[in-house]
Amino acid sequence: PRAPVSPPDAPPKLASAVRQIASQPNVIVLNERLFNQLEHPDLFWDGQHLNRDGMEQFSKVLATEVRRVLGPPKP
Repeated sequence: PRAPVSPPDAPPKLASAVRQIASQPNVIVLNERLFNQLEHPDLFWDGQHLNRDGMEQFSKVLATEVRRVLGPPKP
């Protein structure tokens, strides 16, 4: 999440640094809108930092997505 209030939807930057890095081998980039649902004032304690509830939700979303993308652990 970027802030307690979602900015207006802006078109994606097609030549961004993240997109350039994502084109490299062995690089995984998660969905850029993955944390949009966390951009609510009640999940932040100031203009940039998540509060406890926000951090817990962030961690759950991140862990779930990383597991989905990487798959189960290899023996």
